[in-house]
Amino acid sequence: MRGYRVGSIGAIRAAIEPLQAAWPFDVVQHGYVIRFVVRGGASVVTIPAADLDARGEGRRAGVQITTSREMDSQLPRRVTVQHLDYDREHNAGTQYAERLNTAAINALVLDLPIVLTATEAAGKAEVLLYLYWLERYDVAVTLPPTYNQLEPGDVVTLVTPEGNVSLRLTAIHYTSDGRIACQAKYASAAIYTPTAVGASPAVSGTTTITPVGASVYVLMDVPMVSSAQSGPSFLVAMTVRWRVARRRADAVDRCRQHLGESAGLRATGLGAGNLHQQHRGGGAPGDRQRQRAQCDADARRTIQRDAAGDARRSEPLCVRGDGRWEIIAAQIARW
Repeated sequence: MRGYRVGSIGAIRAAIEPLQAAWPFDVVQHGYVIRFVVRGGASVVTIPAADLDARGEGRRAGVQITTSREMDSQLPRRVTVQHLDYDREHNAGTQYAERLNTAAINALVLDLPIVLTATEAAGKAEVLLYLYWLERYDVAVTLPPTYNQLEPGDVVTLVTPEGNVSLRLTAIHYTSDGRIACQAKYASAAIYTPTAVGASPAVSGTTTITPVGASVYVLMDVPMVSSAQSGPSFLVAMTVRWRVARRRADAVDRCRQHLGESAGLRATGLGAGNLHQQHRGGGAPGDRQRQRAQCDADARRTIQRDAAGDARRSEPLCVRGDGRWEIIAAQIARW
């Protein structure tokens, strides 16, 4: 397991259930010890037909195996697994498995706070889908006291006239006369080996933010604002002044569109709020003068408006001290 997120304080059972959905296992009391039995194991005992329908002396023979079945309309047609994608820097990922040869229309969505790859999540969706359909049968048998060693979670094999049947015991009840009443589900070890393959993301790996322009770095001397600062730590604020370069480039592009010849344009003096162009090419002198005047007016208004806005707001980028740049928070500041 690459990672597991516990988002809130709760019962231990609530923290175990997502793991049980991802890797099916049974929780069994074995004496004074709690055991976690992984499903898909081999059979521990083979029970002949003569040992089924254990009954008291002098009683009539009864039903050896009792089976009840859930309606197909109550079972899911599609199982969707939402997870933390390992290949996408733990962003939310979704994979599903669908059974097409059924009239069921139900869809089940499982939110697993576990770090998985796309293929692993698709495999778990496939396992859970067919596990729900396999376990739609409830089986009950009664065994003699010679099988007292059996525990819930064990896999047993029943010998029947129709063939051998593999069962996973879910509950065991001991009667007053020593018989063992067992409840079980059908079992198949092959169902826990998925064949589904998930699509990997087109973009993977660490994403680097490349600033365009100068940056400002400030160590903040402020009181503790989070419990994460209980140890040795410091807060850092950082802003990248990239808007000015981008807006100047936008102003130049506008002038090129007005003049119609991008190859013959050169812009200088943007930092002072003035835009001067040198145009090389054909056209009437009067047209070129009007075009240059229009470019000057547009660029001057853009730079003056943006400069006034920058004086009233700032968008800080914060960095964490683990070698990765991350955008922690952004807030408009007014003064």
